[in-house]
Amino acid sequence: MPYEIEYLGGHPEWGKPQSANITINKIRGHLDLDPRGFMASGRGIRIHKENILSVSFENIGSRSAGKAVAGALIGGVLTGGIGLLIGGAMGAKKKNLSELFLLIKYKERELTIILKTGKNTERIYSEINSLFI
Repeated sequence: MPYEIEYLGGHPEWGKPQSANITINKIRGHLDLDPRGFMASGRGIRIHKENILSVSFENIGSRSAGKAVAGALIGGVLTGGIGLLIGGAMGAKKKNLSELFLLIKYKERELTIILKTGKNTERIYSEINSLFI
């Protein structure tokens, strides 16, 4: 199953950040990064499990301060003080900014590919690790 991600950098064949799909093929032992969208550049990248040196992730969650303030203002104007609190809480939606780091071997060099994987970070991390079982 392909996951929609944001490629942030690290591979010489893709020079700029872009939207991509990542597909993990456990049977064949590789993962594919494929560009997606109108502004996609480059062709797909296949990374065989022998070339994956490590995989790690950083789970980052943050609340949107701007949305919290906007929600509080709207809530305060419409309903008074209690609306200020409720509007602020409702506007402060949590945004997932998680990133996955792949250390790979590419033409006798070690490179770190950075992927913004959002809410699927732990699932993608687990699937990549399952290549080695």
